[in-house]
Order: sequence, then C-alpha cells, then structure tokens
Amino acid sequence: MSQKLISLAEYTVQKAMTLGVEEAEAYLVSSRGTETFIENNDVKICKSEQSSGIGIRVHLRKSLGFASSNILSKEVIQRTIRSAVKIAKASPRDRYLGLPTPKPLPRVNGIYDAEAEELDPSETVKEAAKMLKSAKAYDRRVTVDSGAFGSCVTEKAVANSHGLTCRERASIFTWAIMGMALDNGDVSSFDSQFEGTHWKKKVDVIPTAEALAKNVIASLNPKRIESFRGPVFFSPEVVETLLARPLSSAVSSANIQKGRSPFAKKLNQQIAAKELNMVDDATYVNGLSASSFDREGSPHNPLPIMQNGILSSFLYNAYTGRIEDRESTGHAVGGTQAVPGVGTTNLLIGEGKRGADDILGELKKGITVTRFSGNINSASGDFSGVVKGGSYIEKGKIMHSLKGTLIAGNTYDLLQKVSSVSRERRQIGSSLLPSIVVEDVSITSS
Repeated sequence: MSQKLISLAEYTVQKAMTLGVEEAEAYLVSSRGTETFIENNDVKICKSEQSSGIGIRVHLRKSLGFASSNILSKEVIQRTIRSAVKIAKASPRDRYLGLPTPKPLPRVNGIYDAEAEELDPSETVKEAAKMLKSAKAYDRRVTVDSGAFGSCVTEKAVANSHGLTCRERASIFTWAIMGMALDNGDVSSFDSQFEGTHWKKKVDVIPTAEALAKNVIASLNPKRIESFRGPVFFSPEVVETLLARPLSSAVSSANIQKGRSPFAKKLNQQIAAKELNMVDDATYVNGLSASSFDREGSPHNPLPIMQNGILSSFLYNAYTGRIEDRESTGHAVGGTQAVPGVGTTNLLIGEGKRGADDILGELKKGITVTRFSGNINSASGDFSGVVKGGSYIEKGKIMHSLKGTLIAGNTYDLLQKVSSVSRERRQIGSSLLPSIVVEDVSITSS
C-alpha cells in the first residue's frame, strides 16, 4: 500500500500543477485495525475497520485552497483537486503561504511490527478478556465500566510540487480500561489507565489492569480534610493533564502569534523551576507518535523546549515559520481533513534524581493526586477542579483517601513551584512523564 500511496500523492500534485497553481501538496493516510471493547464487566464486541483519506492543498496567487476526500480513486481525486483550486480562487491573499522544500530525512526505525498485519481478531478478544479478568481478580470489589484492546497499522505519504516525497508505515497496539470499586455502598472515584506500544511482543495488559484496580481500591473510604495550602504530589497522569497539555499549547507558534500564550516574550527566560527539563522528540521510538517526518514532510528531530527551567524553543510548521522568517521545526500536525496545524509529538519531561517513594516520604503534610477532574484554560493557565483518587499525606505516610477535595491555581505559576521530580517516568499516551511535587497549592475541602 505504501508504494500506491506515494504514487497517488505524486499523481495528485502533477494534476494540480496542470491547473495553473504555484504550489501543490497531497497528504494521504490509510489505516486498518481491529478492536475489542469491554462494557459493564463483560467483553462485548470486536470490530475491524479500514479507512483512507487524502488532503489536497494548493496555493494560487498567494491564496490557499484546501479540499479532502476519503475515497482514493483517481476520478475522485481529480474532482477534489478542482474543488481546492476553486476555493483558492475565492480566498484572500496571504503572503506567508509556502510549502517546505525537501530536506535530508533520517529514518526512525522500529515503529512497524509486521505481526500487527497478521493479528487475528480473536487475539484482541483474548487480550481484552485477560485485562478484564486481571482487574477483577485483583479485588472482588473492582468493577470495570469500559475498556478496549486494539491494533492498527497506519501508512502515510506526502508529496509536494517542490519535489518532496516521503512515506512511512507504523503499527500501534493500544489498551485502555476504566472502572471503580464498590464496597457495601461505598463507591470509589473512577480511574482510567491507558498503555500502548509499537510491538506485539511488548503487549502486557496485566500491569495496566492491576494499576486501575490498585487506584480504585485505594480511593475507598475517603475522608474530608481541612483546607490548607501545601505540597501536592502529582502522578504522571495528572502531570499530563495540568502541565504537559497546557505547555504543549503554550509553546505552539500558532498560539504565540495569535496572542494565546503567556510565553510570547519569554524565550530564553526562566519560566519554571530548575528541576524541569522538557524535549519534544518524535524520534523517541517508544513514543506512540514516533515518526520520521511531520504532516508536511519536514524531518523530525529532537527539540529541547525547556532546559533547567529556561524556555528554549517554540514549535513551528512551514507557515508559522515564514511569519517569523524561521525554518519549520518539524511540528506540522493534523490529518487529511484540514490544513496542518502546530503541535507536539512525543513530549518528554526529564527524570529527577530521587525515587517517588523517597519524595513522598519527605512530605510532612500534603496530598497526592492521581486523577484530576476540572477545567483548565490553556491560554491563561487557570485551573480548578476535583481531586479524584487522591490521598492525604502526613509525616511521609498515606493516611487515607480524599473526599470532596478541590485544588485550584495557575499552571504556569505551578511551574515555578516544582520542588521535586521523580526518577521513575511513565508513558502517558505520547508523553513520557515523571511524578512531580508542587509547593504551595490551594487545597480546599468542599
């Protein structure tokens, strides 16, 4: 299929150029996969899907036209090209439009496992059932609300009128589980766990199921605490929600240029505690977003974003780079349904020097948070919400789970208050994240 995709991409560009456009780009994706779902403590359904799509971008007299289709026949592609050209003729001029030129493309090896092609649907059923059984076997009080196990092979190809052509194939196995614990009328907080890998040999659903079970059992019998300001130990899941996700938005050049980021004038300045280091690295093979090139065909390379708390880089695609007379950093993102945006790939926060247990043991009075449910404004950084699955810590010991506890603050202020970063890191989606302790957080009992 890869050769067919790149041939169709080149064909699309050639046809578009015959209609008088100055630049043309074709982005094609084809995927096929199988997934088995869990619902209400039972394995419910297995399904297989195939999908494909093409996004066509043209520039005509410095005006943009874009059209897409989920049908890859040449007849439909020709109609889609004409639609893109028609849209370009009606669009306003933009002097920053331009497509990237070809650059050397180092290959990221090890993101495709041929065993994913041969995976029988019955194997996804088997893995889903194993995950369900493991969660319930951990403790009879565990109940699984939902979950899934699936595998997918995705192929993508990009071609443009500057002679850029590239293609790649990747496989991903993913599994997720969500549930709670019930004990004589006591209902725990919900918890969810997600894991994934590119390789079948690394699939292991049991630790994921047991992590869910451990968290929900630990959150039974919660107690209220008095409101105070103090340290909070954030699990990697909450680091992803409260820190990594807003930071990904804040370092996007698109948001910088639109005035939606507090970091607009803070490049090379201290924005966080010295304990924090962050890099976006699509070449990190274990990351689920590992890839050789971005949505536009620009090569991926590791990009340091924060070094010892100092903001070192923003993310650019070809368009946002032209606005500031910069090169793309290889961070064009998106699918076939829209023009490329700007975003992270595999976001990695550097590990600390001490273990999580040692860090917890030093907390005189604080809380842990393993799940956060609330609102976060990425532009301002303000957040507030309910602690889910949290615990009260006193003299380095977990005393009990939390009931009716809220935390509030500002994400970008929290960065300055980080006091500890754990040596251990966990893969959370496409991010590799440690646990983090943040000082002086507002903790409120409702």
